[in-house]
Amino acid sequence: MKRFIAAILIVVSASSSLFGAKNNSEIKGTVLDSKNTPVAYATVSIHLSDSTIVSGATTSDDGTYVIPNIPFGEYTLRVSFIGYKESSMNIVVDKPDTKIEPIIIEEDAQMLASAVVSEKRPVIEQKLDKLIMNVSELVSTQGSNGVDVLRKAPGISVDPDGNIKLNGTVVDVWIDGRPSYLSGKELEALLLSTDGNTIDKIEIMAHPSAKYDAQGAGGIINIKTKKNFFKGINGSVSGTYGGMMFDKYLQEANGTINLGYRGDKTNTVFTYSPRYDENNVKFDTKTWFGDDMTQTSKTDYMSKDMSHSFKLSNDFFVNKKNIIGFIVTSMLNNQDEYSTGDSYTDTYMNDVRIMSQKSEIDNKSTFDNISANLNYTHTFNEMKGQEMTINADYAYYDLFTGSSQSNIYVDPATRASLPDPEIFTSDGRQYINMYSAKLDYQQMFWKTGSLEFGGKWSMTNTDNNTVRMDQINRQWVKNEDYSSKFIYNEQVAALYATAAKMFGQKWVAKIGVRGEYTYAKGNWISASDQTVKSYFNVFPTVYVGYNPSQNWRYSLSYTMRIRRPSFSQMNPQNLYVDATSSVQGNPKIDPQFTDQVSLGFGFKSFLNVSALYMHTRSLIMQNPVLDENTGDKILFWDNFGTQDIAGLSVSITELPLFKWWVLNASVFGAYNTNKNIEGTYSSSSLLANAYANFTFLLPKQWKIEFGGWCQSSAKVGYFSVRPQYSFFGGIKKNMFDNNATLTLNVNDIFRTMGTKLSVTEGGKKIYDINQNYNMQKVSLSFTYRFGKSKPTRQRNVGGLEDASRVGGGTSIGTDSTK
Repeated sequence: MKRFIAAILIVVSASSSLFGAKNNSEIKGTVLDSKNTPVAYATVSIHLSDSTIVSGATTSDDGTYVIPNIPFGEYTLRVSFIGYKESSMNIVVDKPDTKIEPIIIEEDAQMLASAVVSEKRPVIEQKLDKLIMNVSELVSTQGSNGVDVLRKAPGISVDPDGNIKLNGTVVDVWIDGRPSYLSGKELEALLLSTDGNTIDKIEIMAHPSAKYDAQGAGGIINIKTKKNFFKGINGSVSGTYGGMMFDKYLQEANGTINLGYRGDKTNTVFTYSPRYDENNVKFDTKTWFGDDMTQTSKTDYMSKDMSHSFKLSNDFFVNKKNIIGFIVTSMLNNQDEYSTGDSYTDTYMNDVRIMSQKSEIDNKSTFDNISANLNYTHTFNEMKGQEMTINADYAYYDLFTGSSQSNIYVDPATRASLPDPEIFTSDGRQYINMYSAKLDYQQMFWKTGSLEFGGKWSMTNTDNNTVRMDQINRQWVKNEDYSSKFIYNEQVAALYATAAKMFGQKWVAKIGVRGEYTYAKGNWISASDQTVKSYFNVFPTVYVGYNPSQNWRYSLSYTMRIRRPSFSQMNPQNLYVDATSSVQGNPKIDPQFTDQVSLGFGFKSFLNVSALYMHTRSLIMQNPVLDENTGDKILFWDNFGTQDIAGLSVSITELPLFKWWVLNASVFGAYNTNKNIEGTYSSSSLLANAYANFTFLLPKQWKIEFGGWCQSSAKVGYFSVRPQYSFFGGIKKNMFDNNATLTLNVNDIFRTMGTKLSVTEGGKKIYDINQNYNMQKVSLSFTYRFGKSKPTRQRNVGGLEDASRVGGGTSIGTDSTK
């Protein structure tokens, strides 16, 4: 703890010395409309000659604004407000008090008539420490879901098991500045039930500041949903139906209703989204036992998924300095995955089948969650940007995973059934209670500096109980070896401080430090084994930016991150994915740590290049364990060892090939090395992923989009991953004065979605996994928006960071890279 306190004092001391001030001014003024009526909540910003924002403020109820601590110099002052045309003027700041004459902004009649913003935003924007994708500008937003949208973001990959990665490394997913509460299959279910039309933008933060929780090896992806900007009643309704014929017709249907009411003192938003989806998965494995014996398993799964998600939030504006609010979210998900047709496991000796087993598998799962957030914001001094926010969160999860399996031995030659089948069921229950309290404080310091600090405490209690029952002589008998009861408790306490400073018009720096103390206790009751872990870590972050001209920009950053294992990865429950393959957690697994350095440069708004290096210790991944006597394969979550990735990322943003043809693209290439803890195994390979999106702007508000993504082969830990790729397309038409949108989309055009993994030992292949996902769908969507008036201010509250570790499911592969 002494180490951490000393680090905090260093940051605060450094910020004090950096922020020495003189020759700065306080800018005051008023914003009025064409009728000389004050305009409240308009945005007033101060810009340098290269459009870099120096500072800003929001007008009060009487239309006045105050912007303190502006260094002497020449600037551009801009005023913007939804429903009005942007106004700007050049100003000279050369005295302590600068009074600006009243600024008149004119209504945008066309925009007010349609209640939508008519100005086109770029699809991709490069900000100080994050990349932003404006989802609302994508054609494929309509009728898509959150998973589809993420797949189109630069550098992001989403495998069919719900693992979300940035440049090959697992990230934490947040929604509206709050953790998503989920990971793995449960996170995928949430994103699938999220209508793409409700998403406004995606913020990609490869190097989050110390203000954010250190959880997430690859950084944070923040999905920002559309807000209730307007007074009165506003909202939208949307519906989508799609399907495709495979062995049978697979369909999907979803809808969303958004309702918002904004009064003078309150802002309330309600969202409800139901979703139904059918998918088909073909799961094939092959195992080599020496040179003479092999075993193959083929399973054809049908999956039906039904979910309902709800969200209710309210902000109450007590007065100008105090705001209180609450957020309640809930999700109910039910999935049934069962084998169809004939699923066989065959054993061969010298290519002659000597044993055969027919299997019937039915996996059912439910995911019920409710979470609540209470928040309070107090503004001490608006002129100095002094603001404090307090969040209190609670979340409850009820997860069920059930598996019923019947393995019937058959004659290898005739496939006739033999007596004494193996029949068993496995029912797993997981109850999770999570509590969190967080305080954040921020303040401007002289000139263009700022300081943030705060703290967080969280506690998680999980209760896991798995019961395996075998049918023996037509009697159900509990299998003690495969049954498990596991209780896990964890507490995390954290403090952080960050300081940011602009040096003239070309340099900006941001430094921070975060300290986290973790205490965890696992009690594996069924194995009479207890594990206690206690550790403290300091996580520094550094960012330096240099903009020598309006066209060029450079940056250098460093961050350290932690990834604690998800609760499912610590649960010793055995979950079968086919007759002979299962996934099992590990109560003794340790967290992994990642150091990342990035050097980047950009040219205008079209090009961004970043060179990065990542070093990961105690890499979390699945360790394949093979029982040569039974042929069973267990993918056991464990700490593999170290991983090093050195690579280059290139992004092209809104490049106009022609006036009617725009390109967005990104490519990431890297050299990857892996070495296990024992030092007995190592591997290396090149890896790459790419994304491209072509948008065609046609007359009469038609827009066509076509794109795709791909990932190369790679070696990660014990696994060799083979290439995969997919293409998508869509066409959109705005109608009814931009109040409605009709969209036709096609996902996975060439039916190429899938995962292919291999495991080698001593230079010989011992295990092959092929998962082919029939995800192609043609869908038709319609959205209608209603309500219009003046916009409102927004808040960024909530934050139960550890909740993103819930879930994980039965995904196969690594937790950190792919």
